[in-house]
Amino acid sequence: MFAATPEDGEFDFEYSDSGFCNGGRHEGISRWRHAHAFKLRVAGRNLESYLKNQCPQLLPRLSFIKVDAEGYDIRILKTLSSVIAERRPFIKAEVYKHTNPGQREELYRFFAEHHYVIHRTESESCFKGQVLGESDLMRWRHFDIFCTPEASPERSRVS
Repeated sequence: MFAATPEDGEFDFEYSDSGFCNGGRHEGISRWRHAHAFKLRVAGRNLESYLKNQCPQLLPRLSFIKVDAEGYDIRILKTLSSVIAERRPFIKAEVYKHTNPGQREELYRFFAEHHYVIHRTESESCFKGQVLGESDLMRWRHFDIFCTPEASPERSRVS
């Protein structure tokens, strides 16, 4: 049981309730703005390193990644960069209401560099909504995205 973090260690997470049901790291966001007043010390692990060292036999089966980390999503995704490049999974992520334009651009560029198409998630039953461009990431305050690998001749042959 651990959180996905860029490096292994112990970290303070902030939660919106005393039951520690909804929270995460809110670096650079005032506690008055994110309104998560309950702190909990959690273990963090670099997920890519953990997967490669502890369960490499499962990596060939990786087909979907879901990240919902209160604006921390891009930092987690970057730690999985080589796994994403190798395995090309579908990815569902959050564009958190407190992420600034620079962080949203960074998220868009990450997916562009990995040759993914970004869709706005319409609902929990319709992940693959409208295709988004970089400027679209500022259109809504808070939303989820579903990212699909661009079709390639090699991938098409495998499908």
